[in-house]
Amino acid sequence: MHSIEAKDAQFALAAHRFLMRLPRSAISAFLWIIVYLYFFESTQSVETSLIRTVLLYALSQTITMLCAPLALRLIRGNMLRGMVFGTLISAAALTYASALASGIFPHGAAAVGILLGLYRAFYRAPYLLEHREVAPEQRSFLTIELVLASAPLFAGLAVGSMFFYPHLLIAAAVIHMLALVPLLYVPHVYEDYSWSYRRAFKELLDAKNRSLLSHGFFMGVAGGALFLIWPLLLYFLFAPSPFALGAAFSGTLFLILAFRSSRARVVIDQHADDATYIDEYTVLKEMALAGGRLAVALAAVALVAMTL
Repeated sequence: MHSIEAKDAQFALAAHRFLMRLPRSAISAFLWIIVYLYFFESTQSVETSLIRTVLLYALSQTITMLCAPLALRLIRGNMLRGMVFGTLISAAALTYASALASGIFPHGAAAVGILLGLYRAFYRAPYLLEHREVAPEQRSFLTIELVLASAPLFAGLAVGSMFFYPHLLIAAAVIHMLALVPLLYVPHVYEDYSWSYRRAFKELLDAKNRSLLSHGFFMGVAGGALFLIWPLLLYFLFAPSPFALGAAFSGTLFLILAFRSSRARVVIDQHADDATYIDEYTVLKEMALAGGRLAVALAAVALVAMTL
């Protein structure tokens, strides 16, 4: 097999990352609403459906916390393998969620939470190649981020005019599968991961890492509020208007982009170190983020349970 030119590899990784981020952005306002509607169809209870939805989200975060250290050991430092596994798992999660929402296979909702958690555990781009890849001019970079921020708006428009929520999910899954094609031009990049599974949790509880973990935890709290609580609140404000919901969520992403640094990305799918792998502490950050999102979910369950 011929060697892959550095320029080709950088472009291929950029294309792959865009094809991963675009559908994640498009569904970010709708995924947990779709799950809520699935539960509501069977329970006809707002409170019970909300609790089940939030518990499924909590399961996803628990899986990420438990599996992030294990995933790095399973891929044996091969970042390309991690991206392939993560992409396939994400596509499977969205396909399964689409089958649930459409009634094709209305069973086993827990599988969606498990698969989404595994996606975050496995998906990790090589840091050095990722940051060599970010070489476009500022205007081009900003254009990409604006497109991603507007994706929920156009997704809401599509659902409101010609598609249904299951179609949105299956389209996202198909685009994720297409994202595998550019990976054919990404070389095998190996990164060192030396921690055992036990040591990862030992470091998580070590006082010397308290500052790093506290920051990750509170960022996770913000992520849980943005991707779980905020869409559900918007749904109850704007239901049953997918367009209004998508527009409101896109507006939120535009505001986040406006207040972040000039080279910062839109927060589409919260990952430690922008879903790259730097060193073992990337795994700790991922676990801390998941812990913060889990705390939001548990607090939300407690609040809803108090209304029963």
